[in-house]
Parts: sequence; structure tokens; C-alpha cells
Amino acid sequence: MALFWEFFTFELKFRFKSLSTYMYFLLWLAFSFFCVASESFGPVGSGNGKVLLNGPYANVLNDIWASLFGIIVVAAIFGTSILRDFQRDTYQILFTQPISKFAYLGGRWAGSFVTTVFAFSGMMLGTFLGTFAPWADHTRIGPNHLWTYVQPFFSIFVVQIFFIGSAFFAVAALTRKIFIVYLQASPCS
Repeated sequence: MALFWEFFTFELKFRFKSLSTYMYFLLWLAFSFFCVASESFGPVGSGNGKVLLNGPYANVLNDIWASLFGIIVVAAIFGTSILRDFQRDTYQILFTQPISKFAYLGGRWAGSFVTTVFAFSGMMLGTFLGTFAPWADHTRIGPNHLWTYVQPFFSIFVVQIFFIGSAFFAVAALTRKIFIVYLQASPCS
């Protein structure tokens, strides 16, 4: 269990030092912010004027559309976490000590999972901050209830990150090729 924790904390430290983690967070924050703060941005904003921009329907619809594009982001985080050792040809060092598969693969997977959940949490924060934009149409913004933002996040994003991320991680671990990971994440496949 101690080695699992080492791989897990290494992956978290590595990811949170990376600029891409924060860029993904800002991407989702900006998207959800403008879905609420702008009258004609996003799947709900350009539609019917009677739907609350921060209501449950709008949150779920925005989250679903963002999660479709987010599959590529999940592949980028999960796929590269396991392939890093094989791309840099350092995986032989790992097998000089008795390291269990659970410690190595589980630590890498858990670190990628937490990082991806952090990156997508920008959707919740962006929606919340969008309600305070002074230029927003406040007649289409409802009251701020935390559960309105948290529930779609856990029921859409966290579930998608778990299953899709696990699939990308497994394919990357088995094929050891990043091209295959991105090929399965592309919308054309």
C-alpha cells in the first residue's frame, strides 16, 4: 500500500506542476462561465429565452455537450500517465524492485482520476461565477443552489471520467502506444 501511495502522490505532483492541467481547468471554467454570462453562448443560451441559464436543465445540457468534447481531454490525461514510462524508456527501472501491479497501475490510475476530476471541476465553478457577471441577463438566472452544480457534475462528469478514463488507461497499458489512445478518443472512430 505504501508504494501505491508513492505512485499516486507522484502522479498528482507531476500533474499539478503541468501547465496543461490548469489549461484544461480554465477551458471548462470559461466555457461554463460564458454559458451563463452570455445570452447566446452554449447549447441553452441561444435557444428558448424561458430556460434558466444556471438551472438544472441548462447545467445538464451544458455538461453533456462539454463531456462529449471532454473525451479527448480524458484521453490526454489518462493515456499519457501510463505511457510516460514507456515513451521515455524508464519502465525497466520500475521492475528492479518488487512492485505490485496494483501499486504501479492503481497509483497512476488514481492520480489521473483525481487530476481529471479537478480539471473538469472548472465547469461547476464557471457556472457559479457566471451568475455574478454584471452584463448577464439576470432574469434568466435562478438562485444559486450548490446541489444544482454538484449533482450534474457527479452524475455526468465523474461517471464518465471513471469509465472512459479506465478504458483509455487500459488500452494505453496494453498497447503502449499513444496513437491508439487518441485514435479511440477521436470523434471519427
